[in-house]
Amino acid sequence: MDVIFDVMKKYKEVPLEFFGSGHKSTSVDMLSDKIVSSDMSVTKGVGVKAIVCGRAGFAYTTDASFIERAVKDAIANAKYSELKQDGFPEIQKLKKIKDIYDPKIYDMSPEELVNFSVKLRESLKVENKDIKVNHSVFEAGSTDNFLVNSNGISYSAKSTGMSAMVEAVYKDSSGSVSIGTPTIKGFDVCYLSQKAARLAMSGVGRKNIKSAEQSVVIDSDVLESLLENTLYPSINADMVQKGQSSLAGKIGQQIGCSGLDIIDSGIVDGGLCSSAFDRDGTMSQETSIMSSGALDSFIYNHVAASREGKKSTGNASGGFGAMSSILPTNVMLKFSESMKFDKIISEIKDGIFIYETMGAHTANHITGDFSLSINKGFKIIDGEIAYPVKNAMFAGNVFELLKNVSCFGDDVRQSGHLIAPTIVFSGQKIVG
Repeated sequence: MDVIFDVMKKYKEVPLEFFGSGHKSTSVDMLSDKIVSSDMSVTKGVGVKAIVCGRAGFAYTTDASFIERAVKDAIANAKYSELKQDGFPEIQKLKKIKDIYDPKIYDMSPEELVNFSVKLRESLKVENKDIKVNHSVFEAGSTDNFLVNSNGISYSAKSTGMSAMVEAVYKDSSGSVSIGTPTIKGFDVCYLSQKAARLAMSGVGRKNIKSAEQSVVIDSDVLESLLENTLYPSINADMVQKGQSSLAGKIGQQIGCSGLDIIDSGIVDGGLCSSAFDRDGTMSQETSIMSSGALDSFIYNHVAASREGKKSTGNASGGFGAMSSILPTNVMLKFSESMKFDKIISEIKDGIFIYETMGAHTANHITGDFSLSINKGFKIIDGEIAYPVKNAMFAGNVFELLKNVSCFGDDVRQSGHLIAPTIVFSGQKIVG
């Protein structure tokens, strides 16, 4: 920091921004009961943005002794930059966010991660002694960020995260489950083992199904993957400004069903994507994207907001190696009706529960059209999960999907950006 402040004094005529980040990660990868790899890595660096004649240039370094060189490069790059920018965010009073940093995760060793893996295997044996762990990955990571700019901002923040993926095998069927939490308190190995075991055992005896429109129950992992490739780019203000979103000009219009709210919030206590400030140095906040089905707002970083004379929504994202882009933080879905998962299933006469799909990355982020291969799905007949399905596809349009929400479960959890439960959509096309 002393180096940065000295450089800022030397180049005080040039508006400057410094974003520094350090990330430490420890992981253990196991196949069956054997450790395949145990990795520890550290990455750190500082990105520099300089504004010259209303244009922004960028450079970065991973060596603190080259910070002034990076400033010179950023100034030189600004002369040829196509990115227009007049200034940086001003100082704001940041909000305190709870449960996004855990010192136990920060100091976690590979041996401790192996212990979690052992505990997982012991828990699976309780579920069924014939279930085997085919693959498991446990990872603990921590991030330290700071942002300094010529407007007097000097922010810093710490966060941690722990994640796990387990694939359990039973006969010719497998079940894969993953979780991620910012603290050990929320890291539930029993949840991992129980759900992996249930999916593995219930996957035996897959059957073909006929094409039909029916109720579709979607796990939050599947929905996050779908929204990541459709809705999230569509509410990105930069995409909207470039004419790459079908939601352009639709603020105030109905794009989802009545009773459905979508909120982007970077200040959720315990949120995987929570932070006091974003990549630009804007204070994180809560933004209503959709209220009772009507489109309220897009998400902005500082540059995209400036183009429209608006304030940033605090959605600047990125590391030290590039200028900020726009991404959602914690996306919360809320609905007027919810019930227990078992109750949801019991009220479906004809439907399918989709737990795992492939192909979300091929969705059209402009139109919202998608076609997903169902890797793990279960046929629902007369209120009961009847059998696992095979050779089936789920095709549709994400904006039509959001207009056909019929019920929310009560099993809310976070998957990536998305904080949502299992959700039921009516009248969806399943191709058998």
